[in-house]
Amino acid sequence: AGARPESEAYPVSGRFGVPGGASPASKRPCLRPTVTRGPSLALSLEVRTLLHQNRHALCCSAVDVQSGLKLAIKAFRRPKVFGDTEEWTTDQILRERRVAMELGHHRMVVPCVSSFQTWRAVCLVFEWQPHGDLFELLAQKGALTEPTARFYGACVLEALAHAHATGWCHRDLKPENVLLGSDGYAKLTDWGAACGVLERQRLPTYASTASYMSPEALRGNNDGVAQDWWAFGILL
Repeated sequence: AGARPESEAYPVSGRFGVPGGASPASKRPCLRPTVTRGPSLALSLEVRTLLHQNRHALCCSAVDVQSGLKLAIKAFRRPKVFGDTEEWTTDQILRERRVAMELGHHRMVVPCVSSFQTWRAVCLVFEWQPHGDLFELLAQKGALTEPTARFYGACVLEALAHAHATGWCHRDLKPENVLLGSDGYAKLTDWGAACGVLERQRLPTYASTASYMSPEALRGNNDGVAQDWWAFGILL
């Protein structure tokens, strides 16, 4: 019968080859991978809801139709397709995947369970965290009680300490990157700006949040470990 044409290989639509929101169940497209990496996962995903998007990537919820498992997809615009000057490179995407997989066995880190690509996007698949992020919680409830703040702070502290001991710095710590899991723990996610603890790689301005950056990082004298602890202090 031969190979399927390129236009039929990815039965999805939207900005990154991923639909930008929910559609009727009978018409909801399947997002099927051509390349799957990481732990074995039968990926036949139905995209459900757009959660967040910016010029570099979008995040959406999805369900594996074979297992019923709910997951989160982070889809990056493929640099070779779009060629933007301030775009995540393939190396950066693969680094985020590598770090999330290396650290994901820790209870306070959101694990990346698989990855694949469509014709317009490189997609990372993460374990679903049902209770949103710390930013949403603060927006809804305002300042947290001291015991709650101590608990979530300890969760983030554990995640950062584990990352540093494993050889990685996060470099973009903020409430939006702290998710709240079904087990009640806060979990660190989004390792797109990560670097090795011994690296002195300058943090791209488009990959960070200025209000959480240390003075040294703003001047371009980057120390990832110090940047993490500075941001942790602001977070508290």
